Amino acid sequence: MTRKKSLTEIIHDFFSNPFRLYFLLASLSIIFIASLWLTVGLSAFLGGPTLTTHINPLSYHAYGYLNIFGAAAFAGFIFTAVPEWTHFTHSLRRLSAFTLLLWLSNIVLSFVDLQRSAQIMSLFWFILTAFTIYATFQDRNRRQISVCLMLSLITALTTAYGLSGQWTFIIALAHAYIIGVSLIIFRIGMAMGSHSLKQAGPKADKLSYIQNPYYRNLNIICMYLYVFSLLFFNDPVFSSWLALASGLSMIARLRDWHHCILWHASFVRWHYLTLLCIGLGYSWMGLSGILSWGNPKQALHLILIGGFIFMALQVFNIAGLIHSGRGLPFPWTSQWGLAAILAAALLRSMSLSFGWDYALFSLAIPSALIIIAFIMYIPVFLRIFIQTEATQPSPRN
Repeated sequence: MTRKKSLTEIIHDFFSNPFRLYFLLASLSIIFIASLWLTVGLSAFLGGPTLTTHINPLSYHAYGYLNIFGAAAFAGFIFTAVPEWTHFTHSLRRLSAFTLLLWLSNIVLSFVDLQRSAQIMSLFWFILTAFTIYATFQDRNRRQISVCLMLSLITALTTAYGLSGQWTFIIALAHAYIIGVSLIIFRIGMAMGSHSLKQAGPKADKLSYIQNPYYRNLNIICMYLYVFSLLFFNDPVFSSWLALASGLSMIARLRDWHHCILWHASFVRWHYLTLLCIGLGYSWMGLSGILSWGNPKQALHLILIGGFIFMALQVFNIAGLIHSGRGLPFPWTSQWGLAAILAAALLRSMSLSFGWDYALFSLAIPSALIIIAFIMYIPVFLRIFIQTEATQPSPRN
């Protein structure tokens, strides 16, 4: 259903359905963050003056992708998925407004001091965690315990960095985000598999899609152990073995998608590539540490761009379409955007191995591709969000 809305109705709708607000804000923020990094890359390539600030550009780049873009992406997903999973039908407007105020304050403070910014974000993550725990408790829903634990870990790591300023917590936070991705791809994967079978026609009438929960649990346990090893053990080789275990257990999850009938759907193919990037990235990182071979930062960028950012855009599409009463597959603009992010992940992680110019192929071009991907997303989904009514969580029976 489409109709013209007034500005007041649009604002009311965006705060009542925070996935619309946060998906668009996350997309805008990553365009800005990637533009800063694009400037750094082009300056280095052309030999011009670099951007001078009192904040380390490398630190701001990493923090921005995680606690600015990443925080908005997670907020949009949590405020959409948790009410649906727990049948939480109360208004989210005040919660949306308060978390938005914290998120905007975080952006302002990030230009002054990253540690103070993280202190603000500690409260942001605490609210997301408390909301999820409250909704889970109200629904007596044990299936959401894993989500509560993941959000609690992110909150604890953000708080620890805000109090100590130690960069180890930001590195651990990046991997905690991938734990979140590992949980999300299981939940979303179930829906994607079912949608793919529905679109397959009569030949899939008697088929159903179920993923292997044991592979998921093994993968998530390995990733938790890897994060804890970074925090509590000063043994890079031991941590590398856990990274390898995380990668191989993620690759094992690919088996859930080795069915030809599922592969006719483009969203399944994108989803498969996400799992593959994460699995190969952690395996690469583990082997790099065990054998003292290569640069583990290359593998980390394959994980974060090819796993986290790549999956974030897919979530923006899946949740944005389904909760706006639309169906899959993705719009063609999103298909091209996903291709751009995949290319950015491969260039950023592998170009150095081929001896290509670092500033151009590892910094500038990947940043430009990420910018292009989200520039194509915003106008299409802004129009969808304005023109359609959002679907509401189903009430508890």
